[in-house]
Amino acid sequence: MNKPLLVLASFFAFGCSQAAPELANAAIEPHAVQPKNPLQQDAAKRDRPKPDVLVNPDWLEKNVNSPNVRLIGLGQKQEQYTAAHIPGEIFVDWRTEITDPQHPDRFNLPPKAQIEKLLGRLGVAKDTTIVLSDNLSSRLSARMFWTLRYYGHKNIKLLDGGRKGWVQSGREFTREVPKIKPTRYVTSDHDRSQYANLAAVKANLEDEDCVLIDGRPTKQFTGELPGKAYHNEKEYKRKGHIVNAKNIVWKDNFNEDGTFKSVEELKKLYDSSGATSDKSIITYCNEGLHAAPPWFVLTELLGHSNVKLYDDSMSEWANRDDTPMEISGKKEN
Repeated sequence: MNKPLLVLASFFAFGCSQAAPELANAAIEPHAVQPKNPLQQDAAKRDRPKPDVLVNPDWLEKNVNSPNVRLIGLGQKQEQYTAAHIPGEIFVDWRTEITDPQHPDRFNLPPKAQIEKLLGRLGVAKDTTIVLSDNLSSRLSARMFWTLRYYGHKNIKLLDGGRKGWVQSGREFTREVPKIKPTRYVTSDHDRSQYANLAAVKANLEDEDCVLIDGRPTKQFTGELPGKAYHNEKEYKRKGHIVNAKNIVWKDNFNEDGTFKSVEELKKLYDSSGATSDKSIITYCNEGLHAAPPWFVLTELLGHSNVKLYDDSMSEWANRDDTPMEISGKKEN
């Protein structure tokens, strides 16, 4: 039997978040990111690229008219979707359906029940292949990829180049709204190996085998400009970056046309910052949006086996007084 496919076209969005809903009251081991001992690791699991997670417009066009293909528009406003969308696309409101309503000031992981309701409405089954797309250089797609991985969904792909690539390839839009038969979706055991919280970051600050990657613009990293929430422009209390972090700006993962750079280019980029396959790595940003492309590249394209995303990122860290930060190389506390 053919596996149903789901394509998520996410066109606009913002960033990061707070503690995972079901982890808010759970005890989390201080060393949630453990140093990697190469002698204790399965070498076959390191540096194992997964290029099949990326698909192009040709692939999408060949599958979009199939009865088991579902194209979901994640990120548009309702009026934008009504005016034009990719054929077969279904509207999803990122403002209310993919973030935690209890924390509207942050772009948090949605609660388990909310994800199950959404995926059920979209007609998703456990063996459905979800394909994500956006026009923000895959930032929102990478974030949603991480969210789905956290909730245990296995078959996920990303449209390389997003909506921009679809347009540049000469393909057309439509106003027709498809009909989808809902399912009853139940999430699998949560993959906490992808998730980092405040305690995990603090516990690994001085660990030379753990690398922190800051995906924000360089001027926010150095402290020349303040960090701020993507969706409301509210500046954070303190400037700078987490102590000992390395800065790899999110856009450095992409070519000018919005597609991901080659595996060779990406490996060189991260290796130069010490984020090699024998390290534990935590990515962060302001709210989690710009931390998602580094996480996606390291985990899915380069095949690193121990990469986490700090969901609360600087929306938590830079608004506290007990978290060590640096401004242009000078420790603040």
